[in-house]
Amino acid sequence: MQKTILRKRRGKIQLRRGKSPIVARPGDRRRGAKYEFDADMATAARYGDAEFYVQSNFDKRGRVYGIPRFNFGREDHIRCLFDFAKGKKIGVGGLRWLKVHVCNLSAGLGSSQPSTMTFDERVAWVEDNRQALYAIAQAALAGHVDELFELLGQSKKPFQLTRACIELFRAGDNPEFISCLPLLFDASSSGLQHYCLLMRDKQGGRQVNLVPGVDPQDFYRSVAERLSDPNLVVGWQEIRPGVKTAIHIDARIHMYLVMYPNQRGVSKKVLVARIYGGEDIRKTLLREDWFKQTKAVLLGASAFPAIEA
Repeated sequence: MQKTILRKRRGKIQLRRGKSPIVARPGDRRRGAKYEFDADMATAARYGDAEFYVQSNFDKRGRVYGIPRFNFGREDHIRCLFDFAKGKKIGVGGLRWLKVHVCNLSAGLGSSQPSTMTFDERVAWVEDNRQALYAIAQAALAGHVDELFELLGQSKKPFQLTRACIELFRAGDNPEFISCLPLLFDASSSGLQHYCLLMRDKQGGRQVNLVPGVDPQDFYRSVAERLSDPNLVVGWQEIRPGVKTAIHIDARIHMYLVMYPNQRGVSKKVLVARIYGGEDIRKTLLREDWFKQTKAVLLGASAFPAIEA
């Protein structure tokens, strides 16, 4: 519906014909998420166990994206629903990679930090925690939802982890097991890996796991740890000819990292926007709930003029 809108601009009142403004109401986002979830579950129920294909396309970088809304590239609770239509014997090597896959999904489960572990260490972690992982699978298969989420704790990908635990439970150590589960592999900071390759940067290559023979590195975590140091020197300022003074990290950034438990997540949010040339870092920060909460707890909104949008 068209309506006349009064708009004040540069001290003048102007009349403008336009659409009625859409006012967000409390709970709109939650209701929208519920409607989308219900639609996704209806789609999954309609497909059932039938074989189907997902049409995909490539973007200019060569990345593959599903065209339908219901596709494997979606969130955790959607991705866990997908299996290959035709299974294959998992084999001894497949069992190893299944355990690596389970460990990769275990971030947030207890003290697990798979990004800092070698493949052998990830396999060993699964062996050491096999009973706990089996308990997750058994609770899911029995439909004990409350027990399941209690076992999952603060897992970052609870649905995919549950699906992987079920596959591990069913497979056991049987190389003849027929598996249909997609196992995921991901590069570590792939954008930075390309930059380091192009620049022949050995130091950067070590940080993003391009140099063989070193322990797995987590670039985002290492940056967060460095930024957590209040004495970190980020530059030098010449106060008079021949005399320079150190510029330390902004105390507000240090406080963000101290107060927010997922320091790696904070670091990654900011760095990804910077590395891939996406949106302004300030917009990335201001959109995050953790930033708004931390900002309010510290000194109030007026204490952060340099980061306001």
